[in-house]
Amino acid sequence: DHRDLHSFPTRRSSDLLEKGATIDLNSADTLLLTRVPGIGASFARRIYKYRELLGGYYVVEQLQEVYGMDRERYEQIAPYFRINTAPSPLAISRDSIPRHPYLQWRHTRVLKEILRSGQEPTWKALMESGQFSTDDSLRLAPYLPLK
Repeated sequence: DHRDLHSFPTRRSSDLLEKGATIDLNSADTLLLTRVPGIGASFARRIYKYRELLGGYYVVEQLQEVYGMDRERYEQIAPYFRINTAPSPLAISRDSIPRHPYLQWRHTRVLKEILRSGQEPTWKALMESGQFSTDDSLRLAPYLPLK
């Protein structure tokens, strides 16, 4: 039957989360994300994919960084989320500095220089390099648990 090729499961309004319900942004799978009013399958994948790139969200406001998120949609969906699970810290070593949306090439260069010199990277050293702004340090601190 050719109709089966074109029929996609449609979401019933009874499947949506009720107003006042919240879910953990860092543990929700894409199916659970689509239960939030205003999030379809493709947006759920974007939220999930960005979470994977980050290593987890540390504040709900980071949803505003998801590609295609506008203020109206953010304000609609944000009340449904909470953060119960902390993001994963980046494992930084002499041999490896992982890619991260908040780590720019200049940051990576400074980290490599510090590690190559045999020192342990600290926020003091990163800030003194002149390559990390206060904003950078605030955004990266949950992912770089340095002294």
